[in-house]
Amino acid sequence: MKFIIKNGLSSKYTPEDTLDAIKLATYTSYIDGVLLNLNMSKDGEIIVYRYDSYLNHPKHSIADLTTTDLAKYNLGSKVQKHNFITLKQVLDVFSNTTKLLVLNVENLGQNNTVLIEKVKELVSEYPNDNVYIQSANKELVLLAKEKLTSIRSGARITTPDKYFWNLNLDFYTVCMNSLPLTSCQQDMMKKMNNHIYIMLDGISSKEDMNEAKEVLKEQMEDIFIVTSNLVKIMEEDS
Repeated sequence: MKFIIKNGLSSKYTPEDTLDAIKLATYTSYIDGVLLNLNMSKDGEIIVYRYDSYLNHPKHSIADLTTTDLAKYNLGSKVQKHNFITLKQVLDVFSNTTKLLVLNVENLGQNNTVLIEKVKELVSEYPNDNVYIQSANKELVLLAKEKLTSIRSGARITTPDKYFWNLNLDFYTVCMNSLPLTSCQQDMMKKMNNHIYIMLDGISSKEDMNEAKEVLKEQMEDIFIVTSNLVKIMEEDS
């Protein structure tokens, strides 16, 4: 098995989705990659952050604020300040490692095309082949597949719908907390037999791990586990 940690590796003074958390993950031997979520600021900068709830204000989503506005927020503490970071900063970090960078994109409505074009611009001169992009949104998956030919495109599987499985994608992320693995067992096996990566998101305990092993059996060794509870999982599985 390989392990993808969500939002970087946090510590007491290093919160998730910060540059230090991402660097720490790339330095850690048992971590094989990092999954990050993309947003877009009002002035068109791609911001890495999992959701807007930190801002705690109905009118202050990332999409409503400029990079200048976002620079005023402290994601850390009084002891150590941490700022919002951009995709460009993250790509600079991953240009020095072979670990995977998995970018997750939610539906941004009319800004979907703009975001994909901006990602294309940023990765056009990126030197490595370790960047993956995924979405559960059909429009975004098709846009990524069409326009982001220099990186790997995939889908987040959250329903039993076969639509994504019928596309020729580079990888698939199955969300265990959204559907039973047995509902897509045959699809996963077929893709893995064709050397397509399968990632499992939603594993947070020994019980989740055992369920996955029961379904995937010996092919579990080729699976990427996507989790924010990596230390707990590794301790329970040892």
